[in-house]
Amino acid sequence: MAARYGLDTDRLTELFGRIEELGAAEGLLLRPATARPVNSFDAHRLIRAAADHGLADAMAERLFEAHLTDNTDVADRTVLTGLARDTGLDAEAVRAVLDGTEHADAVRADRRRAGRVGIRQVPAFVVDGVPAAVGAESAAVLLDRLRRAAG
Repeated sequence: MAARYGLDTDRLTELFGRIEELGAAEGLLLRPATARPVNSFDAHRLIRAAADHGLADAMAERLFEAHLTDNTDVADRTVLTGLARDTGLDAEAVRAVLDGTEHADAVRADRRRAGRVGIRQVPAFVVDGVPAAVGAESAAVLLDRLRRAAG
């Protein structure tokens, strides 16, 4: 993380502490300092697959919990299948998505769109094609920024 974002260890420790504090204020246990950085491409494909069943929010929540609280490897396909099953998706259907290319083009398009508007970190919220709020902020700050961006 330090190399990827050009941060020194002290700044990274400070940032992770801030994320933990913000999570605690919302009743969440977040452990970003011990989360394994992984390729989240398949996880994003599963969120899109879950959306087909009205379960995108549940899938995203389960993935965030697994990654940031449990520090689980959310790039591992066996792990992903179990997490998807936790949210109510059929394990065989999930394996078919992961073994194929379903939703891959849509996820790539999402990434290109994010890059075009300058998003390089999460969380990020875009209103009318313009980043309205980026980075770890309190819920109150995020809400204020979104309200201002929405006019």
